[in-house]
Amino acid sequence: MAESDRDRDRWVVVGRVLERLARRLDAVEAVIGQLTVDLLTHLDTHTDTDLDADADAEGDGGVGGPGGVRSWLQAAGEAEDVARVEADLVGLCGWLGRVWLRFDDAELPSCWMWHPGVVEELWWCWHTWMAAYTGKSADWRWVAAWHHYDRPGVVRRVHAATRACDLSRHIDVSDGPVVPLDEAAGQLARAWAAHLRGGGWPPQPTAEQLAEAEALDTALPTHRSRDRRRQLP
Repeated sequence: MAESDRDRDRWVVVGRVLERLARRLDAVEAVIGQLTVDLLTHLDTHTDTDLDADADAEGDGGVGGPGGVRSWLQAAGEAEDVARVEADLVGLCGWLGRVWLRFDDAELPSCWMWHPGVVEELWWCWHTWMAAYTGKSADWRWVAAWHHYDRPGVVRRVHAATRACDLSRHIDVSDGPVVPLDEAAGQLARAWAAHLRGGGWPPQPTAEQLAEAEALDTALPTHRSRDRRRQLP
């Protein structure tokens, strides 16, 4: 067979492959278009009443309340609400251990609770997960959106917010994922509530917490430790 014939045959094969890829791309675009329509329809029909009912059904404080969706950054600072703020953070810690840290890219530094913005990111991601999986709002399309958009976005922002820290998460493979310094949740919740009433922030880490953080860094150094070493003179 002449070289020109072989070249022609190769180009014919390439053309057929490109044609199949184009058909598959058209099919994917059609599915995305339909999902977009379904999502917008779902948003239009998902009323505030439904959201309130879902929050009541969840039984763990819910995503809303009398004033609608609750934000960690705007948690009430009155004395009688301190217990609820503490329960919120302890509940978040539980979800992080059960769900969040099961994903390989979900890094969580031991100083995460000292970053209110990081807590807020994890807080809302927790509640969108609950809305996707539980209550009247549960829907596989919301689950897909959580995995494809919500979770990866929070992972990126938590990484960006904490990469300069010299603390890193530690996973004890024998006992499952460990939420770093989760026993400090009560201390941080009380300090945050006090801050919202005019107190100081952030709370000073205790000697025990600093020692635990150092142990975590030594046990499992990550990009945060490497970044910090590069910043040292």
